[in-house]
Amino acid sequence: MLEDLGRKHELWVAMALNMGVPPSLAEDLIQEMYLRLHKYVKDESKVYYKDTGTINRFYIWTTIRNMWMSARTYKAKNGTVYLEDLSDYSADFLHINNQVTYDVKEVEAIEAHDRLFDKVMKVVEDWDYWYDQKLFALYYRSDMSMRDIASKTNISLTSIFNSCKNYKVKINNELLEDWEDFKNGDFDKI
Repeated sequence: MLEDLGRKHELWVAMALNMGVPPSLAEDLIQEMYLRLHKYVKDESKVYYKDTGTINRFYIWTTIRNMWMSARTYKAKNGTVYLEDLSDYSADFLHINNQVTYDVKEVEAIEAHDRLFDKVMKVVEDWDYWYDQKLFALYYRSDMSMRDIASKTNISLTSIFNSCKNYKVKINNELLEDWEDFKNGDFDKI
């Protein structure tokens, strides 16, 4: 079985590349596929078409795709840190005794976020109606959903939805420029 698979090695690599596997990983993924098929496929007739005896390309494609999706999911859940990446950071980013010291840009981002949050709260405090302030606090500052608020306060869900939508518009109108500065990294302008 492995000999027949090896004869079409370039085809399997091309399949992997077409799935979006980076060229640096395609060969490794195909080698892993060979190992996985050798280890887990006990009945080799699964890999071959019964009528022609040729390799079932769809079975191989599915195996490659499943392995690639598993690798992507694993990488997304468990970030990989490479030593080359760590060498890019100098004394600005150090791990000393399990304490993380942040670089200056990250500290500025945290401080700018806090200033932006304070501005949002100032805008909310300046609203004319206490109802709007309380509803904003219930929805945006607690873990309650709109349905929970509606059931506990006997306010219609539609009214809560429309009010929250209007709150977003009000805040966007007042703080859009600050939000753009925050997204662009211009923290000193906030």
